[in-house]
Amino acid sequence: TADNLHAGVFIFGVEADGGPANIARSKNRIELIGERIESISPQYCGQFDAITMFDVLEHLPNPRIGLESA
Repeated sequence: TADNLHAGVFIFGVEADGGPANIARSKNRIELIGERIESISPQYCGQFDAITMFDVLEHLPNPRIGLESA
């Protein structure tokens, strides 16, 4: 089950749209850390073992900066 997959794993996300953000928080137990990748606090720099992006690049004003930020 999804609960077993998340055991011991902390999941963070970035989402600007309120609807998907609420779903991420409530159903998927994702802690949202920003609305845009470019605005994530520097405290998260180097804190992640893996980063995934789905349907992201076409929404970034400057994809290179967004990828470098990730």
